[in-house]
Amino acid sequence: MAGIGFELNKLLKRNSFFSDLYAVFYSVNVAAGPWLMSSVTIIILQIILPKERSEFTISALIYTFIFSTIIYGGFSTSVTRYLSDLIYRKEYGKLYLFYKDTIKYATGFSSLFVILFWAINYPLKPLRVLVFLHSMILLTVIWVQLTFVTSIRKFSPVVIAFLSGSFTSLMLCNAWSRYNEELGYLGYNAGLMIIGARYFNWL
Repeated sequence: MAGIGFELNKLLKRNSFFSDLYAVFYSVNVAAGPWLMSSVTIIILQIILPKERSEFTISALIYTFIFSTIIYGGFSTSVTRYLSDLIYRKEYGKLYLFYKDTIKYATGFSSLFVILFWAINYPLKPLRVLVFLHSMILLTVIWVQLTFVTSIRKFSPVVIAFLSGSFTSLMLCNAWSRYNEELGYLGYNAGLMIIGARYFNWL
């Protein structure tokens, strides 16, 4: 993640065992925290939701988590490198334009994946396709936002945003799925929207 290296250098310069230990914990918490919280949320939902009203939801969420990571991972190195170059050259005016372009790519690739998924699994209820598309775009965009937010060194808020969003997803998905599985899926997406909205405010 662009930006975290600067903070780690400050911690490592203290040259003590506890500062090194804190640097390791800090980097793992920021870099892996969002992924771990997403995984734990899905695992908990898999445990607490009855199978008859969660089969599609759990399968689609696993697909969302895996393939949103793969989609963004395909160009994340280029994004991080170019973002770091812009910050190093202090070309801050280009950052937001680059952010919008990256969001467009993320949205386009996510939509293409869901279209292919729908074609392979046809027929699939249109409402299920829509909530699946919604979550794919949201989570892929969140991975993009995560890169940009950490570049401006907002590390602790990143974890707090994911914690609050994951908790919301867990509660709403569990509550709303009692009425309708697609509604429960939308409850999960509501948590993702909270994360994305908080990241957008910081940008």
